[in-house]
Amino acid sequence: LFPEDKYADLDQKLMQTMQLMRLLRERVSVDIARAPALINPRGSSGDAPAVAVSTALTTLLDPAQRNDPAKRAAAREAYKNAKYDDFGAACMLFLGRSDAEWRLGGGVGKTLADYFTKPWIKESLKQTPADHAKAAAWISEQVAAIRKSEPQAPVEVLQLFGAGHLGCAQPSPDTERSAKAMGLIVDEGVPGTAEGQAVHDMDAWIASNDFDLAALAFTREFRELDSAAVRYVWSYALTCIAYAKKKGFDKASSGFLSIAVVNAAIKEHLAAMSKSIKAAAVCANCLGQGKLRCTNCHGIKEVRFACAKCNGKGKYLPPGLVQTPGAMGRMRGPQYMTCLQCKGTGYEKVIRCEKCKDGYLVCKTCDGKPKTAPDFDEICSRTPCPDCEGRGSAMRNIRWACPGCLGLGQKLTPKADPPKTLP
Repeated sequence: LFPEDKYADLDQKLMQTMQLMRLLRERVSVDIARAPALINPRGSSGDAPAVAVSTALTTLLDPAQRNDPAKRAAAREAYKNAKYDDFGAACMLFLGRSDAEWRLGGGVGKTLADYFTKPWIKESLKQTPADHAKAAAWISEQVAAIRKSEPQAPVEVLQLFGAGHLGCAQPSPDTERSAKAMGLIVDEGVPGTAEGQAVHDMDAWIASNDFDLAALAFTREFRELDSAAVRYVWSYALTCIAYAKKKGFDKASSGFLSIAVVNAAIKEHLAAMSKSIKAAAVCANCLGQGKLRCTNCHGIKEVRFACAKCNGKGKYLPPGLVQTPGAMGRMRGPQYMTCLQCKGTGYEKVIRCEKCKDGYLVCKTCDGKPKTAPDFDEICSRTPCPDCEGRGSAMRNIRWACPGCLGLGQKLTPKADPPKTLP
């Protein structure tokens, strides 16, 4: 990577090359474009536990029950335990917020109420991939109509259910058109939100230990998104960079604190992560050595004054004859003489350095206390996210950032305050 801005084009070319290499590695055994089902098979929802999901469906469709936090949480847990398809994941995500948080008003609220009367959701366990494709097409038409009449309307909830249907439908040009009409982005044949595509790309760099490229992807491509999930994955990449290089911990700590969220539990987790990084970090000034090379003698313990006659070389070319007459034909090149003024040392005088004793100065930042670089477990522990099974996406076939791990695919437990995990 090239840190100077004038080499931004080289950074971009490097990223493109690494992206191509990663894509080729992913397609060694399976051609994603021709056989996506081999990677993320679109299973049937017929094997889901019908009783639990049907009970949760009642809560999902009834606004009064949805306004009851306990019933909404129980219904969400039922969908979470079922894990039968992407549509179930969409229902689970919908139940993760209240109607007020989704801002269900205006055209969006009316369209959602109309959607809840359709067989696609009321009889979701009986729907075929073709039915899910029709449902996605209907939602995409509604989203397009709302955007014409209410350009600023929050259509995320409609995108959510549309994405759930797309995840259960077989990929085709029609489903791709539906995804784009909803406002989703299709990358490598896989639809997803802008946030979901961003965290997927950064997660892939992290999985291949290319932490620098994950951080660069945020800087060059995804900074304008500025969502909590994108910044969270970026901050984790900075933490991995600091751990690998044994420096830059302050930047990683600041990264977690820069994430703007409303949820109090998430705020506490971010503060705990920042605190854990600071507690485990080594001094940014001396890199944990407790000392710095002396700036006066540059670590050689003495100050040397170069000889004025030979310019510090210890020998010089005498004026006049360069080669002796008898050496003609046998010796080539100029003949140098040892400098008598400095006796060939190149220095007129050498003075012991007054600032240091052994070529080093005590680091004032850490008061000369050496500290070894931390292991990653001294910062936080990592476990696969149970909500997304470590994918980073709440759905299998749609890239939608998992709210349970903010798109990282891992649950981080800060060492400084272990109870402060993501809710």
